[in-house]
Amino acid sequence: MGQIRDFPARVNFQEAIPVINEMQADGVIENYAVAGDSATSLYLEAVSPRHLEIVVPLPTLPGKLIVSPTRIFEYLLGKGAIFEGQFMRIGDTKALFVPPSTPLLEEALREAPLRNLDGHPARVFTADHLAALAFQTGRANARVLDFAAADVLDVDRFHAILSRHGLMDRWREFLKNQR
Repeated sequence: MGQIRDFPARVNFQEAIPVINEMQADGVIENYAVAGDSATSLYLEAVSPRHLEIVVPLPTLPGKLIVSPTRIFEYLLGKGAIFEGQFMRIGDTKALFVPPSTPLLEEALREAPLRNLDGHPARVFTADHLAALAFQTGRANARVLDFAAADVLDVDRFHAILSRHGLMDRWREFLKNQR
């Protein structure tokens, strides 16, 4: 359970992940993990992401409480990336960089294991955290059932995540309504 399946990538990890790894090696970012639909597509075949979502802690501006992606953008622009709306286009891949804005996202980032994505190491959110995040947002409760049906959830770990983040009562109610 919880294993990444061998599906073809729907985003081009091979062109984007090396640039992001280089950004980390150069000290622009401290840590990152692949998240959202791009990570989910590694567990569920039916998911076809349109962009690469990267959760990365953003530094605060000196003397302020506001986080800033400026160093990331400047670095990527220097590597030939371009802005495209809210995304940075790295080659043919649109990438969205988001900070871990909730305790559950912070935990998912902290616990993301290192995986091999098209021959490149990258930290990727676990199926358990992706399912918990989908459930927490309430936008994709059916997605949680998809994870369970694909047999990629560690149910005990998933329940522990829900419990730590105050979601177990809501989960029990959700299951009750599925009957």
